[in-house]
Amino acid sequence: MPLSAQKHPHSSITEGKWTGYLSQSDRDYGFFFAMEFYPDGTGISQIISDTEGGNAYMDFQWQLNDSSGQVHFSEQAIKSRSVPGWRWCLKTATLTPDSTHSAWTLAGQWSGHIPDPPSGPCAPGFLYLEKPKPEFSPRSVQATPLPYEQKTNRQVEVQRTLEVKRKEVKIKIWDNGIVDGDVLTLFLNGEQIVKNYRVTRKKLTIPVTLEQTNNYIILHAINTGSISPNTVAVSVDDGTRDQVVILSSNLSTSGAIMVREFVVNGVGSRE
Repeated sequence: MPLSAQKHPHSSITEGKWTGYLSQSDRDYGFFFAMEFYPDGTGISQIISDTEGGNAYMDFQWQLNDSSGQVHFSEQAIKSRSVPGWRWCLKTATLTPDSTHSAWTLAGQWSGHIPDPPSGPCAPGFLYLEKPKPEFSPRSVQATPLPYEQKTNRQVEVQRTLEVKRKEVKIKIWDNGIVDGDVLTLFLNGEQIVKNYRVTRKKLTIPVTLEQTNNYIILHAINTGSISPNTVAVSVDDGTRDQVVILSSNLSTSGAIMVREFVVNGVGSRE
């Protein structure tokens, strides 16, 4: 039986799609991770590895702690996988809610086991998820489609929201897994800042100035390499901290980061 989703002030927030990353203690790279929470206490999670494993979908059950607001989930079965026989972990975690100015967050340690024979435990790790607040979704902050969507006829999925302390930042991109021939174009607010770039382990650094209140860094996949989809590490460095995101894109939907300058009482926090 599914775990029951409690009627709680946070339940409507929890429902829907969350995206982020998953780390594992025995790996030197991270995984793109997404979860879709359904109102009936079930859901589907997606994991993408930039290694031979490709990607997989899992069925999970979840429940909300009525007093703490924490979300507990447990993956039940592997629904599908791009590489037959790849031994994925089924994960269990209790995630603690928090928020930034522009997004709700869930984070916590996870543990798991491999259901395929020979079955057994897998190395644990950390999971972080975000869900943009409605007022910071592309459709809320812009009445018309993003310029990128108009140019490319691809849908944009905002997978992370970041706040920075100044408008002048450095964007870095690299392959955090196996270099598999991913080729991409990077857009900032509809303008190309990197064109037809074959991603490597070496970080490519692009200094930019954020001209808008809501700035969109969009990963446009030219191909998906030998391991689909196109998954790339992107960081945004404002000189104070370097925030790393794992973005995933395919040939119809492009992953994006929304970046805003942190504002206090209507004044930018630039030092």
